[in-house]
Amino acid sequence: MAFTLQRLGVLADLKLRAKHRLYASDAEGLADNFVSLAVSGQAAPVFGHVGAQVDFQPTSFLRLSGGYHFVGYFGALGSLRAPTACTHASARSASDPACDYHPMGLADEPPGRAATGHRLWLEAQLQGRVGPLVLVGGARLERWLMNDPGAFWVNELYGVPQARADTTVTGGGAVLYAVLDAEGRRPELLVGAADEFAWSAGTEALLNRVGPAATLRAPTWGAMRDVSVQLAVLLYTHERYLQGVPSVALGFSAVTPDLVSLRTPR
Repeated sequence: MAFTLQRLGVLADLKLRAKHRLYASDAEGLADNFVSLAVSGQAAPVFGHVGAQVDFQPTSFLRLSGGYHFVGYFGALGSLRAPTACTHASARSASDPACDYHPMGLADEPPGRAATGHRLWLEAQLQGRVGPLVLVGGARLERWLMNDPGAFWVNELYGVPQARADTTVTGGGAVLYAVLDAEGRRPELLVGAADEFAWSAGTEALLNRVGPAATLRAPTWGAMRDVSVQLAVLLYTHERYLQGVPSVALGFSAVTPDLVSLRTPR
């Protein structure tokens, strides 16, 4: 489970996972291997996604994923927005009235609309470590199919306009330094820089932000495992309305106990 506090409020990312280890290995680069099937979902004040995904991690440093989510917008806080004339969106100036997708809360919004749609994705993630340096990165190819509204809509998950049926590429990465290195049950503090991006093929809208990030991670906390708190202050380098503006995000994630193990007699 993961929770992120951002411009739309709290975004919850929940997974109920069945996980199977592929093979036994004591090598650091191979030990964390598995295949898993998960019921997953995301929820924010304006939308909800629910569906399933498959994760295949043959080594500790590579994970491949694919999944499907049913998408629902609640019509809250002025969403679902349907701008017009959204081709070449990033090439337009902030004062151009065409394809107006000002971030929610920064402009007067019309009454909200409810709608449903579909999201499919394929993703690759890489992570590695060289001494105290931790490197992570990944990219996701997504296909969105909305039942409504009109020719264009604003995907509030990424803050970019998309065509009604559209393909997006999203992802990012980070380079972090272990200020405190975890040993046994002690916490680990990582600081460094991170980058996030989203690009829509149907509207050519690009969002990118980069800046400092930090993660405080503990192997265990009570009954939870892999507990981490993340803080990032990312500056928009490419965004039609927010270029040069910082974005602050605070996140929390953890893995709950193995429910099957909890029910196994001791």
